[in-house]
Amino acid sequence: MASFNMDNLTMECFASKKTYNKYLAKKDPTTFQKNETFQNELIQHHDALMELLSECIHNPSTITNLKMRDTFHQLMIECIDVLTHPPTTEENPIHKKEYEPDVLFSHCEEDLGKNPTIEYWKMQTVFKS
Repeated sequence: MASFNMDNLTMECFASKKTYNKYLAKKDPTTFQKNETFQNELIQHHDALMELLSECIHNPSTITNLKMRDTFHQLMIECIDVLTHPPTTEENPIHKKEYEPDVLFSHCEEDLGKNPTIEYWKMQTVFKS
């Protein structure tokens, strides 16, 4: 397993999912493969998982595994909290119309002409694609 460092944190938190997955595939193929396998299992077992969750919601006493019961209970608390207190546009940028998930600094180029004190050659290093 790859050691945790600042590069990993930066890539995980500030890169788009597509970019992070490419990085992970190169730098930590084991973790990348685990993530891919997990996503494929979720898709493969979607109907069975939905049925299980539905049964747990309608009849929570059927959950015999203590760890699963506690985890399910916590998940439902979080889900109900999201449903009853949806984040506002200010709290969650996903609700904004202009939100672009793959662009971290989407509005920086619009501000290029607004600050005449920044020299053009310096802007090229900042905004280089």
